[in-house]
Amino acid sequence: MQRKTLLTNWQAIILILLANTSSAVYFIPSIPVTFVNQDAWIAVIIATLIAVFFIFYPLAHLGRKYPGKTIIQYSESILGKLLGKITGFLLVYFFFQVHCWTIREFGELAAIFLPETPLLVFTLLLSLITAYAVYNGIEVIGRCAELLFPAGIFALMVISLLTVKELDVSKIYPVMESDLLSLFKAVLTPLDWLSIGCVFGVITAFVNNKAKLRKIGFIAVGISGVILVVFSIINIMVFGVPFLKTITFPLLLLARMSIDPVLGRIEIFIIALWTSWLFIRAAVFSYATVLSLSQVLELADYRFLIVPQTFLAVAYSLYQYESWVEFSYLASIGQVFDLFFTMFIPLLLWLVSLIRSGV
Repeated sequence: MQRKTLLTNWQAIILILLANTSSAVYFIPSIPVTFVNQDAWIAVIIATLIAVFFIFYPLAHLGRKYPGKTIIQYSESILGKLLGKITGFLLVYFFFQVHCWTIREFGELAAIFLPETPLLVFTLLLSLITAYAVYNGIEVIGRCAELLFPAGIFALMVISLLTVKELDVSKIYPVMESDLLSLFKAVLTPLDWLSIGCVFGVITAFVNNKAKLRKIGFIAVGISGVILVVFSIINIMVFGVPFLKTITFPLLLLARMSIDPVLGRIEIFIIALWTSWLFIRAAVFSYATVLSLSQVLELADYRFLIVPQTFLAVAYSLYQYESWVEFSYLASIGQVFDLFFTMFIPLLLWLVSLIRSGV
């Protein structure tokens, strides 16, 4: 008999946290500042609250109501077989997209340090390591995340401490200068980042303590929001709004500024951060893709899907976008489209479930 796969509460929290922040921490607050200037950190707080109540609360409720089932499986219980299958295929497509985005982002970030190396080398390298982790299951991915998370947090703390001398509090004033329409536009980007954690709908099936799902979701998105708010404020205080509007990866520039005579170049810490955290995110969404597809198709095992999905993801990530500029542009205008998968579907399933239960 196959042993039941289980995750501890802490492992589940880290998996969701890294899904939310492993990519966003590099960009924050470069996009929100274009709408609300120095109020970008306020947009992140609002986005965090929306994610808590409209994404993670519904998913935690559904995870407790349908223990041991993923969002793919209980979609059929809630919507019926046909609509449930359609919803399942839509979510498989979204998980696959995020996996492709992650390995492309990894390639683009790696190319900053090794510009002569083809993107294919980076994307293939990450994908092969990811495939091995996925083959071994979500427990192995959870243990890897548990091991790698402290290293990333340490790197962020070192970078933050070594840039304290560069902080200029005056750059964050005045507060709440933006109008409501601009603030709404600014909220979409951090909400898009935080809503990636909707993969929580898959992870809930493997959490050991189902009674703690709500707490797990709230803690994960709460810590994610704190990290993004802190680095929004730090980047605004260090670089100022006008300069932030012109750069793509504020965190990398912040790391390059963090040069200490004892520690030397701190870039090595940021390399460790994006390598390890992006690996976990890629593994989570690759696993969610193949597992969800196997459940939609009612297959006995997901493992034989790993190899074709891996090579398809590499090809898709390289040829879907001609350049990083096109990738960034399409990502910025596709936020509402993304929120259909990450917020509307979980919210719809939750509301239909409540109505059918007579609650």
